[in-house]
Amino acid sequence: MVQVVNCIYALGRKAPKVGYQGPTLGVKEADHNPRNFDAETLNAGQTVMDLQMGSNKGANQAGMSFGSSRSINDHGTNGTE
Repeated sequence: MVQVVNCIYALGRKAPKVGYQGPTLGVKEADHNPRNFDAETLNAGQTVMDLQMGSNKGANQAGMSFGSSRSINDHGTNGTE
């Protein structure tokens, strides 16, 4: 059922792009939005350190445990007993 609803929304999003002028369902599909940066801006981006891989001078979360761990079987903590 979810896939059917997603398909209907995708059709409603795409219809105006192919010339349909009637009512639509869902959000408008984005237009093409190219970005044109000059060489100076592109080179400046190469100097930024990427921390997505956790390379923050060897820092990690070892030993950082506080509070109780989250458990699926932990009854009584969410108000439903």
